[in-house]
Amino acid sequence: MLFGISAILVASIGIFQFYGMDFFTLWPINDPEFRVDNLYNIYFRSTLGNSNIVSSYVCVSVLLCGFLFVRMKSKWQLLWLAGSALNFWLMELADADSGRIGLLVVVVLAIPFIVENRKTLGRALILVSSWVAVYTMQKLLYEAMILQSRTTGSLLPYAAAAVALLVVGVILVRGGKEHNPNAPARWQVGVILIAACIVIGIAGVEVLGRPDPETGYGSGIVYELREVIHGRIQPEFGSGRLHVWINALKAYPDRPIIGSGPDTFYYAFPEEAHGFHGVDFENAHNEYIQILICQGMIGLVCYLLFLAGLALKSITKAFKNPLLMAVLVAFVGYCVQAFFNLSVPIVSPMLWIFAGMLANKKVREATQRDLI
Repeated sequence: MLFGISAILVASIGIFQFYGMDFFTLWPINDPEFRVDNLYNIYFRSTLGNSNIVSSYVCVSVLLCGFLFVRMKSKWQLLWLAGSALNFWLMELADADSGRIGLLVVVVLAIPFIVENRKTLGRALILVSSWVAVYTMQKLLYEAMILQSRTTGSLLPYAAAAVALLVVGVILVRGGKEHNPNAPARWQVGVILIAACIVIGIAGVEVLGRPDPETGYGSGIVYELREVIHGRIQPEFGSGRLHVWINALKAYPDRPIIGSGPDTFYYAFPEEAHGFHGVDFENAHNEYIQILICQGMIGLVCYLLFLAGLALKSITKAFKNPLLMAVLVAFVGYCVQAFFNLSVPIVSPMLWIFAGMLANKKVREATQRDLI
């Protein structure tokens, strides 16, 4: 309950500040003197700060609240649904692909937990419906208030999809039975659906990521992913992340075992690679490469074994324990988005809190009856 309330408050404050409607009128949105169309200027003027950090935080909140709603029967379900939806809204406002990728990957991997029965599948569809609905709402507000334009016709398909998902989800929930913790896990169906999603995803990237036929150029993460799949890697991909990763890995052989030391990435990074698009790099924008360079192979292997050990120890028990399952997907969500971000004090404590819960024997062995 408390996490649901805090998730709603954090997301609401962030959304409120983004649109410039804060109580102190630090940024009067309707004053032409303060009007800016650049998303990053909006973020820093509204005190939300770095959009990648915001995206990291809300990605974890979206997953935890969302999967508590999907798998745990409780009087607080609507609270968790609201918390997940509002944090998804803030994640879209952040407009950082790292959080979106973390969310997408974890939702696909969590399919075996979702298709356990009609009720959990129905709740999952309701959850996705809430994400589509707030995505549509934030697009409407962003266009009307920030860009001062109105193209509502293009958003009608999203609104229709949200309604359709909601209707199907409610039908499944009303006609299904509550999750039985003693029922066998539907691994086979889940694995087949995961494989199907991967194949469809690759095909979608191939089709949607094609460059413009007239100019021969494209943009966006889908285009960049398609180019990477075809082996056409450009340093500027991922907002310059590929430049950082490639050059950081070139520096790795200098100190492969124990690394260059904590927080020394700037000095370990090749001097000639600094200054790319006018930027000097103090971190790898990738938590795992950062550890590899600064703590060496020993540090990275220990860290990966720690993360994998916690996840593998919990995965089978998560089918019978909805709280453990929600914590597990949030934990994995952090690990996925960390591939594009760096550990920072405002977000990383969530990883260690979830790690403690996954390691806690009482939490792992609790049954659904104990949790309700």
